[in-house]
Amino acid sequence: MPPDIEKTKNKYSKIIIVFKTLIGVIIFVLALSFLIYKSGNLLISWAGVSDSVESRGYLNGDADSVSEGDAEIVKTVEKISRHATGTLESLAISSTSSTVAPYSDIQYVILSFDGSRSLSMWNETRQFAKDMTAKGKPVHFTYFINPIYLITKSTAKNVYRPPRAQMGASLIGYADSEQDVKNRVEQINLAYSEGNEIGSHNVGHYNGSKWSHDEWLQESNSFDSIIMNVQKNNPNVVIPPWNFNISEFVGFRAPELGVNSNLYKVLSEKKYLYDTSGMRMPTKYPTKDKNGIWHIGLGIIKAPDLHSKLNNPDASNKSSYVLSMDYNFWMMQSNVRNTAKKGTPLWNSFFGEMKDAYLGYFNKNYEGNHAPVVIGHHFSTWNDGVYWEVMKSFAEDVCGKPKVKCVTFKEYVDYLNSVAK
Repeated sequence: MPPDIEKTKNKYSKIIIVFKTLIGVIIFVLALSFLIYKSGNLLISWAGVSDSVESRGYLNGDADSVSEGDAEIVKTVEKISRHATGTLESLAISSTSSTVAPYSDIQYVILSFDGSRSLSMWNETRQFAKDMTAKGKPVHFTYFINPIYLITKSTAKNVYRPPRAQMGASLIGYADSEQDVKNRVEQINLAYSEGNEIGSHNVGHYNGSKWSHDEWLQESNSFDSIIMNVQKNNPNVVIPPWNFNISEFVGFRAPELGVNSNLYKVLSEKKYLYDTSGMRMPTKYPTKDKNGIWHIGLGIIKAPDLHSKLNNPDASNKSSYVLSMDYNFWMMQSNVRNTAKKGTPLWNSFFGEMKDAYLGYFNKNYEGNHAPVVIGHHFSTWNDGVYWEVMKSFAEDVCGKPKVKCVTFKEYVDYLNSVAK
């Protein structure tokens, strides 16, 4: 074979080898990305969260309606906050919205909890609300409960099947015992009788953002069934009867804030009135969609990075976007680890940072267009209780002000339905 033909042949052989290698790399990357996506960890890996949030919570003895996917919400807001406010605006507004709530002369403040596991927190929150009322600063809470805490693990295997998971599965544990269930039912009844609202946080804390209509309905029916059959599911203790009907459940917050359009059809079918799973710019009023569901999202608010200045007093002031929820502050301040002890400079810094963010949220609305202030917490005492202490201090400061009402979501929605056209 002539030398020039041999050289040409070798040249094209090398090109083919490079091309095949490139194709192989592309296929490998695509396959790896698909596997990561299917495992549900794409956003977590993208955000740099390498270990299980849920496992950290349990190790801290503080897991209550928190699972790994919650970190995605925090990191998503954190990433988007680096871009224009317009991007945040589009994130916060639901495409299903059709009717905007009318302007209110009253500043509504809505404080809520996800979970329901901790009996001590049931007692503490209820007592705080009663003390506030006695001071002339009435406040009622909304509790979004998980009925998985009304059955034991052994019972769950017979009565609860979450969509796309095995029988009896749960991301947030179960009741410790049947006596534990009895005690929790007593607390829920007391909370309701004292003017607080009981809402739904689904059962096993699964993210339903990819669920079908029937899967959402399956989980909602499981919620109802566990509530209505609490005595049947715990035959070895005498459970007090509920002092409210299943029809009293009219409000919903999705685990991990994972929603889709199928959810709202099911909520409408189940006669729910509102959903508070969304994110909302602080001064935006709630909206009602074509299914008749009010969307009352958590606020996307600014928090100054006070803790970043502890070891560097000369550091410039910065701020981060964060949802108006304790878990998100826990993530932002200490990466979902309990690092602060009450009375220390770090704990005081965390307290001041969150309190300033909440007051900034309130004052902007109170002095502006009176869009509702929506804050969500958990039955947890992360960082030695700093976030619960902030909520109490915040309520003390604002609930007694003129033209301020600290109410449940249902009380607010009843108002909306009375004035909205």
